[in-house]
Amino acid sequence: MVLEDPDIVLSDEEVKKLWRKVDLKVLPMLSLLYLIQYMDRGNIGNAKIQGLATQLKLDANKYAISLTIFFLFYAICEVPSNLLLRFFPPRKYLPTLVIIWGVIMTASGFCRNYKEFYACRALLGVFEAGFFPGVTYYLTLWYPRNKFGVRLGSFFVCASLAGSFSGLLAFALAHLSGKGGYLGWTYIFAVEGAITVVFGFLGYLWVYNTPADVKWLTDKEKAYIEQQLNRDRGILSGGEDERITPRIVWDAITEWHTPFLAVLALLSTLPVNALNQFLPSIINSMGFTALNAQLLTIPVFASAIPVILIVAHFSDTRALRIPWLMAGFCLALVGWVLLATMSVHQKGPRLLGCFFVGIGIYGGFAAATSLTAAQYAGKSKRAVGIACSNTLSGLSGIIASNAFRTNQAPYFKPGCYTAIGASVLALIILSFLFVTYRTINRKRDEFMATTDKVFTPEEIARLGNNSPTYRYS
Repeated sequence: MVLEDPDIVLSDEEVKKLWRKVDLKVLPMLSLLYLIQYMDRGNIGNAKIQGLATQLKLDANKYAISLTIFFLFYAICEVPSNLLLRFFPPRKYLPTLVIIWGVIMTASGFCRNYKEFYACRALLGVFEAGFFPGVTYYLTLWYPRNKFGVRLGSFFVCASLAGSFSGLLAFALAHLSGKGGYLGWTYIFAVEGAITVVFGFLGYLWVYNTPADVKWLTDKEKAYIEQQLNRDRGILSGGEDERITPRIVWDAITEWHTPFLAVLALLSTLPVNALNQFLPSIINSMGFTALNAQLLTIPVFASAIPVILIVAHFSDTRALRIPWLMAGFCLALVGWVLLATMSVHQKGPRLLGCFFVGIGIYGGFAAATSLTAAQYAGKSKRAVGIACSNTLSGLSGIIASNAFRTNQAPYFKPGCYTAIGASVLALIILSFLFVTYRTINRKRDEFMATTDKVFTPEEIARLGNNSPTYRYS
């Protein structure tokens, strides 16, 4: 038995109008900034085949080191950055990160040697680290779990669009190669970095803090959102933790499923990072020119967009994320096998493999991230849990950077075999989590149906994930 919270009632039409208003205010700018981040993160793959490697004398090892440096600093800084978001308002913190890494991206285009390039990559990792886990946590301040996946899905649509736009923009900027004494890679970094800075400043205008802080919601609408968030987490109004304490950090780290979700985050992002960094090189190695390889990356990323939206919709409406994630890994697994085994002269099957990988990993990636965000009760605990998963996912970039090497073209077999192994391990972990979550939820349903114990808001908040009112999604 649970002490009931008094209802804040809105009509069905008022509820639809409220969430539509939140969507239109919260999502557009964040989605654009996320698109910009993914363009910036992946443009090194486009720049590489436009003169970066030759001008800075980046052989296969030095190129891998440049990628590894970025992801190493990215992984180190994710948890501290996500914790800082609990102390600084999102409206200032997130756009500031964007502006700083935009300046660094622009500077990357004018590096004169690989050592300067390494330094820029390290700084990019530091300042990009806080954005995506910060946005994931930020969305949980606005949306309950049954509405979270679709909204997060919009960001993965932007990630997929970023791959397409990045290829198209690189194709256009490559035609400037030689003008002003600069090769195409300089224009790719400089122009995309300048665009990032502009959008970062716009973020100060259109990124908001929490529902309680905005003026465009009525008091009743604010109270309704708070009620929905608290009920979704098995917590009544006034019972949720607001401060990050050592106990909350420790509780989040030692949750039984935190290691599994963190490893799953690594296995989900490994193929994403591999595709972002190496797809132009993979296609280029099939015999296509550098310019045509840039163009052919566009449909690969674009094909994932409808799948992301479908997965996000059904993940929310049916409160099931793991089956969709498993389906994505299975499809990507087929794609990696095609890339590893088909002859380089069989362009059709190898391109089909690229499509299977793109659709599988982006569709699954959306479900994986919303899965992690949905499994922690309490704002502070969720912030730490998300940061833990994203820290390990940052290491996936290091693995991808060293498993896929340019001197392994055209088959990239070590990289493909690594991705195949990651897919198999992910399927094993997902099967375990699916069975365990369903077992825990069923036992809690049975307990709540038979118990006479009254749970207070403070007790529910203290129990967190262990509360019998909490359900895994």
